[in-house]
Amino acid sequence: MELLTTLLPYIIGGAGIVGLYVSWNSRKAQVQITESNALQEMQKAYETFVTNNREQYADLMKDNAELKAKLEMLEAKHKVLQEEFDKQKNKCRLCSNNSDK
Repeated sequence: MELLTTLLPYIIGGAGIVGLYVSWNSRKAQVQITESNALQEMQKAYETFVTNNREQYADLMKDNAELKAKLEMLEAKHKVLQEEFDKQKNKCRLCSNNSDK
């Protein structure tokens, strides 16, 4: 019995140290799990971001191509109209009612 009373504080202390060690490892494992989950969530968010940006980029490229085609068409029309205007302007220089003589 005397041996038990002598060893009891050591046993309790050892159990406390083992408890601290287990607790520390549990917290360390929990932190790793949390970090892993956070990394996975960031990866998912990044993949969603990239997918959305690719779609938006494709839409913008399509819109840009359409606008370039429309601009070329309008420039061609403008050129034709400018030529017609210049022809009419030259004809009207000879008109009798022209005040620019």
